[in-house]
Amino acid sequence: MKTHSSKIVIRPIETRREWRNLIRLYRGAFPRAERKPVIILMSAWRKRKADVWYAEKVLPCGKTRFLGFAITLNGKKAVMLDYLAVSPKERGNGSGTAFIKTLLNTYAPSGFFVEIESIYEENASNLVQREKRRLFYIRNGFQPLRVTADVFGVQMELLGVNMKIDFQAYNAFYRENYSPFAAKFVRPLPPPKSFRSEA
Repeated sequence: MKTHSSKIVIRPIETRREWRNLIRLYRGAFPRAERKPVIILMSAWRKRKADVWYAEKVLPCGKTRFLGFAITLNGKKAVMLDYLAVSPKERGNGSGTAFIKTLLNTYAPSGFFVEIESIYEENASNLVQREKRRLFYIRNGFQPLRVTADVFGVQMELLGVNMKIDFQAYNAFYRENYSPFAAKFVRPLPPPKSFRSEA
């Protein structure tokens, strides 16, 4: 079902051209260490364990332009926003917020959470970017879930809406919805001595 919001159309992905647009943005928006192999993402989508959302901006002439994408991993009791990216040309104008609100409305009955690069990692080279990303989610209703983990070699923190989760449940979510192999690369980290106060 298509969702329209402020001249933005968000719908399930449909064509090979759309997959090419998605993969190009995926590789440009996320560092290599944070990207799962595309084959894993597509496998989860084909098995109907994941939704892949394609967003377009409706131009005044009626044509559409690629705006971004989101990939959710759908568990029995919760949904994880695995990736969300907006085209560089469309950032800073509220498109990301509209996208998030649409996803939250779509998955309202379920707990909804996201994993982001941890702001507590010492000597992180992109700390400013991490803090901006975290603030974006908090402004859109997400709360810290007090879980940090090493995910495929990247230190991550969980934020969520309408849910609670601990590391064991988080690891089980990977095991059940991606694979036992993927879950081996989700390892616990000691909680930071002091979580930073929220903005």
